[in-house]
Amino acid sequence: MVVNEDIRACSFDATFDLIVSNPPFYHNDLQRSDPAQNLAMHGSELSLEDLVIVLNRLLTEDGRAILLLPPHRSEILSGLMKKAGFFENSALAVRHTRNHRVLRKVIVFSRKKEDVHEEESLDIRESHGVYTDAFIELMKPYYLFL
Repeated sequence: MVVNEDIRACSFDATFDLIVSNPPFYHNDLQRSDPAQNLAMHGSELSLEDLVIVLNRLLTEDGRAILLLPPHRSEILSGLMKKAGFFENSALAVRHTRNHRVLRKVIVFSRKKEDVHEEESLDIRESHGVYTDAFIELMKPYYLFL
């Protein structure tokens, strides 16, 4: 199901086993000149607090939320999710190359604590610029040029 409207205003008759979200990345950061980009990328319209409320309302008891954020925002989100009764069960740290800092984190949350918390990493490119084998394997079904 795909719904193109404000998630805070949606009233669903069901709950969901999985919600995947790429919420607005930035909050109180320098904005661009394009208002549409600012709406999509900045948390002025959908705060992390609002997102946690929505996830709490819409996920089943066994449901999972998979969220993608920059590291500094993912730390804030993890704290908010913990307060709401969610556990961080696994995470994927994404870097441009092995020599770069983490660019994004993909985190899986659920209401049930798993015995083992996995934190993996994915480098997009090798140091000489070509895509890593792991990135190619992951993205080949979605990228036409890989």
